[in-house]
Amino acid sequence: MSAEAFSRDLIAHPARYVPASLPGLPLPGGRFDLVLSSHFLFTYADLLDLEFHRAALRELHRSRAP
Repeated sequence: MSAEAFSRDLIAHPARYVPASLPGLPLPGGRFDLVLSSHFLFTYADLLDLEFHRAALRELHRSRAP
């Protein structure tokens, strides 16, 4: 159900989405309050090493400038 809603929104509003790869996102620091990544990190936990996961989480956690 949620995958269908996502697919419809992606088709209707493609500019809302930024295709990218962790651990480096093509987004400037301080621009977003929240970055969401679907289930990627948990799905590939057995294929990607601990350092990859740490780097990806650090990138997702980049906070706004004070």
